[in-house]
This record gives sequence, C-alpha cells and structure tokens, in this order.
Amino acid sequence: QAINYFILLIITDGIINDMKQTKDEIVAIANEKLPLSIIIIGVGNADFSKMDELDGDDGGLMNSAGVYAKRDIVQFVPMNKYQHLSELSKETLIEIPDQFSSYVQAWNIAPRPKAQNVMVQEFAMSAAELHQETMMIQKLPTMVSAPPVSIWDNAPLPPGWERAYDENGAAYYVDHNTGKTQWTHPDQK
Repeated sequence: QAINYFILLIITDGIINDMKQTKDEIVAIANEKLPLSIIIIGVGNADFSKMDELDGDDGGLMNSAGVYAKRDIVQFVPMNKYQHLSELSKETLIEIPDQFSSYVQAWNIAPRPKAQNVMVQEFAMSAAELHQETMMIQKLPTMVSAPPVSIWDNAPLPPGWERAYDENGAAYYVDHNTGKTQWTHPDQK
C-alpha cells in the first residue's frame, strides 16, 4: 500500500506566543506515525530567534514533559536572511529528504517493489549476421561523455542573468548587468 508524505507550510510574520504548547504538539507529531514535515518561513523583520528552538537541528526538540522528539520534522527559515529566491528555496527544502528518510526508517517502512513489466523477446541470429552487427558497432565513432549534471544547472537565475552553453555543453553564466561571464552559478558560493 502506498504512503503519502505531507509537508505543512506555515508563513508567519511574527513569533509564536504559545511556545510550550507548540513544542508539545510538534513532539507529539514527531513521535507518532504521522508522515509530516513542517516548514516555517518567517517573513518581515520580526525577532525570529525563538523560532529556531522548533527546528531540531541543535540536539532535538524537547516538550514540557522532558520527552524528546524521535525525529526532526521542522525546518525554520527566516526569509530576510536570503537575498536570492534560489537560496531561500534551497534552504527551505534542504531537510525534507532526511526528514522523509527518518520517517520511513523510524517506522520500518520498506519501499514497495517496483512493478515489473517483463516482456521476453526471443530472436535468433546467424553467425554471419552477428559478425556484420559487430563490424558496424566497431565503426561507430567513440562517444563523448556528457559533463556531470549539477543542482546548479537548473537553478533559477537572478534578474539580468542568462545561462549559456559552450561547444562542449558546459554551462556558463552571463551577467547582462555588468557584461561579464563566469563558469559558476551566481548564487553558488
């Protein structure tokens, strides 16, 4: 049976006033068999320092009874910390794969076997035909391997930037604001 995994997105312009109750609820959700991650994005210039407590990156979230969350299910991101949307997107989603993995591992959920659609095709080839095929394959030009794909190859670009490709298929970036080019994505550090 397939499982569904949910992501709750909360966009807030202020801090949580009932932190104790919120921590209790998050720990309860994390310790139940609930397929959920929570992403909280803080917008505006409020003091979001208390919100980091909900993100279990620094040793785990503990409720008012002293019980720790079995898994980290919260990612808090203050929007004003990022100048480019691509940076915000990356930071917002970066923990989701680990949170999903921790869910399936915590509850011993095995992946479903891939459906097999097997078609058996039988054919016969004479020695002469096999020799002819082999000769044709040997005459083919040597294949050039494609450059490795990076997460930056499809990342959004800031305004005024363009992604172009050289004769070997390698991406480079053109800054039309300054007229300069570079090999690395503008947001890549």
